Amino acid sequence: MSIYNRIKKIREQTGMTQKELAEKAGINRSTLTQIENGKYKDLTISKVINISNALDISPSYLIEAQQKSPEERILFRAQERLNSESIPEISWFIHSLYPRYKALLSIIKKENPMGTIPCYNIPFDPISIRKKSIEFIAEKERKSLGLTPGKNYHLKSFLFRYADIFETPFSSLDILGFAILNESYDRPLIIVNSMINPNQKRFILAHEYGHLLFDREKISDRIELRENWYSTDQIEVRANQFAAEFLIPAKDLYLHADKVNESGLAFLMNEYGVSRQVIVNRWYDLKLIDDSQKEYFESIKPIQLMKIHGYINDEVKYYETKSATRDSFTNFNKLPTDYIQLVKEAYVMDKISYKKIADYCFIHSGEIEKKLELTKEKIDEYENTYE
Repeated sequence: MSIYNRIKKIREQTGMTQKELAEKAGINRSTLTQIENGKYKDLTISKVINISNALDISPSYLIEAQQKSPEERILFRAQERLNSESIPEISWFIHSLYPRYKALLSIIKKENPMGTIPCYNIPFDPISIRKKSIEFIAEKERKSLGLTPGKNYHLKSFLFRYADIFETPFSSLDILGFAILNESYDRPLIIVNSMINPNQKRFILAHEYGHLLFDREKISDRIELRENWYSTDQIEVRANQFAAEFLIPAKDLYLHADKVNESGLAFLMNEYGVSRQVIVNRWYDLKLIDDSQKEYFESIKPIQLMKIHGYINDEVKYYETKSATRDSFTNFNKLPTDYIQLVKEAYVMDKISYKKIADYCFIHSGEIEKKLELTKEKIDEYENTYE
């Protein structure tokens, strides 16, 4: 996408008119029209910076990211927003693990036909229309996927209709996840940080699903960080609103309006598998609580609250074993469970070579038996035939 088309696309996605953007950027509306039509031949860096500031995006996003592949755009965004310690993990995933993952899927000829992903155009303003539209779409998508709101379903398995989903450990818990949509690979890939708590994983999956529904052309331009939950970026706000409505519908919260208290907060967190903040934000948006109540509920320690009311769920267990689950990802020896299983499938089912498996595992061939938990007889059977 050219820089001209990108400016127009972002302006439209943010709900801004040409007149509004021109005024904010300090340029003539006729100039902006020429820019968006690709007919303006003197687009200086200063104009790009002014337009970027008016759109609340990085100038480098317009100047450089437009020419990069989806994977490179993710890395580009990560380098803009993450500290230097987190970059190697993202880089390693993009350049090493992601290509192997795609190759493994091809090797085992995974039967996972892609459903037709709906595409919705929701205006950012007025807010009332946006909220009603999101409620309608979330309900429609739940029915399409056959979901009943609550925690007693594996969201990942349902969303496989539309995308491959891959959990990988990033030691920085500021990295929540991202998605890649590459034209050469017909299924989007949603990546979730396996180190974050179970409720966050569910929310990130629903959030990225929202991007697939609303922002397909921009899905590879975004990396979800913890700070995004407080972002004023309307694209992120809309995806968050969709995820919240998808996981815990407004109509359900109204049915539980008598539970706007501490015990009710614990009940809803446990019943719907979402975080305290999701419930509190939903109460506030639906005007079930005021500013002072919101501040009070946000001061409550959620895990202690869950324990007090007898809910020992996956999130509570996660925090009880947090020190064990946050082992360093040094030298990338700790490969994701999903990936190891895929490697094992490729080895056992499609019988790729022993040396190839070592390459896919990033380990010495002598460690394969232990890593894949394969018996010597099984290894001998395939190596004698296919080595």
